[in-house]
Amino acid sequence: ESADAEAYKAAQEYYDRIFRNLDEYNRDATRPDPILETEAKRGRSYVVEQSVEAALPGAARLTLGRFGITDALARRFQRRTVQLQLALHWLVFGAFTFFVLFAHLPEEYRSGGLRLDLLFASVVLLAASVAVHKYAKHWRVESKYLDYRCVTGGLRVRFFWQIAGIREPVGNLYLRKLRTELDWIRNGFRGWDLGEAASAALTDDSVRLLKTNWVEDQFNYFGKKAEENERNAEWFERSALAFMVFAILGLGSSFVTRLNPFWSDINNILIDVCLAIGALLHHY
Repeated sequence: ESADAEAYKAAQEYYDRIFRNLDEYNRDATRPDPILETEAKRGRSYVVEQSVEAALPGAARLTLGRFGITDALARRFQRRTVQLQLALHWLVFGAFTFFVLFAHLPEEYRSGGLRLDLLFASVVLLAASVAVHKYAKHWRVESKYLDYRCVTGGLRVRFFWQIAGIREPVGNLYLRKLRTELDWIRNGFRGWDLGEAASAALTDDSVRLLKTNWVEDQFNYFGKKAEENERNAEWFERSALAFMVFAILGLGSSFVTRLNPFWSDINNILIDVCLAIGALLHHY
């Protein structure tokens, strides 16, 4: 009985998660939002030109419309994810810096309750960073960004398969190695398959559209994006390494500044701040 109860509970949690994600996606996608509609139109134009869109079969236009909305949602949650990550890193840096100042502030500046103010500021910023983290987790900001990007990828494939006359359901083949995390996406695609018209027959125009707007477009996009991401990663790593080097130089200068309490405290502050910046740049 215990094993049956645990299996029932696990199954309930599994299906609750699937239906919750489907409901949240439907609410996000159908909520009236002029800005989202404008971004969705722009997203559709990345796939096919507006003049081509008007001549598409009904099923393909429907899929393209879903692609535009989901792409706009993914971009929105991507922006929020980046904003929250930046806020979290800055808040942690501020909390750490104020605490370092509290701990190593030169004796000349410790009067008038300044040290307690620095400690209070550190605690407030740390609490704010925890609040930002809880907010992002509660509203599933990063999860939605990644999930909706996966939906967008599947809709792109589904759209061009419809153009190519391929009748294989995307939901049966998409992301099969991720059996639990993204099952709600596969079930969503299966729901979209119900009652829709069959794909159009392949024509010479369809072949040109597939070659230009899918194969070549994606080849060029991922080639450029990979280079861009690599350059960004290298910049962050070089910057992090530079601050680590500054911290090491500060450790070396400690042999000189140790004879002067004021400059020794300043040097300790700079060492800690450089280490924090290097670590946060590497993490980001």
